[in-house]
Amino acid sequence: MVYKDIFGNKITLQQAQQLGAEYRQEQHVDGVLKRIDDYSANGIVASGTYYLSENEDLQDFLIRVKDLWSDALIYTNSVTDGLYTIKDWQIYVGLDKVQQGQAVYDHLGREIANQETDIDTTQILDTTKIYYLTQFGNYNNVADIQDFGTFQFDYNFPGLSDGEIGVVINLAGYNTKLHIISETKNVLLDSSIAAIFSWENETYYHSATPLIPATTV
Repeated sequence: MVYKDIFGNKITLQQAQQLGAEYRQEQHVDGVLKRIDDYSANGIVASGTYYLSENEDLQDFLIRVKDLWSDALIYTNSVTDGLYTIKDWQIYVGLDKVQQGQAVYDHLGREIANQETDIDTTQILDTTKIYYLTQFGNYNNVADIQDFGTFQFDYNFPGLSDGEIGVVINLAGYNTKLHIISETKNVLLDSSIAAIFSWENETYYHSATPLIPATTV
């Protein structure tokens, strides 16, 4: 078992139990992540994530965990497309599916996109894309910023007008709030950000489509 705090740092079981904060327990099979149990601050399992194999039955698994997890995030149907892996996901409360979508991972296993669709119509509800900085300029992770060095782009999101994009900048000084990108304003063009990220060149993040990059990002 592997234990991690909310920042993704590995900790021991003893440290996890003494945190007084949320943590997760990860189970790997043959070096591949299989199951995650998320614990609340009081040390009780709250929810979980499971990567379902082709030879496993979804309903059987849900029956086993429905009294343990308040909700279950299940990944299924993994497909590789070039450098990228696409996985279907569903969220269940008990035996009822309440959300569904797809997630896209790069060759390093990092999630770069996630899209939720309507359960009945499969219409796209919202899309998120994630950019991982490779250089940080003058920014240092001095405050244990969660997801430090990433930009999270939100599209089709409640509160956004047509053509607008929301972005959360996980760097010191940006307070992880949602910044709005529009025709008249773009925080990513600020000189300190432009030195480490080229909005003009990273066209994959200019819109919700395509979900799978045509080139390496």
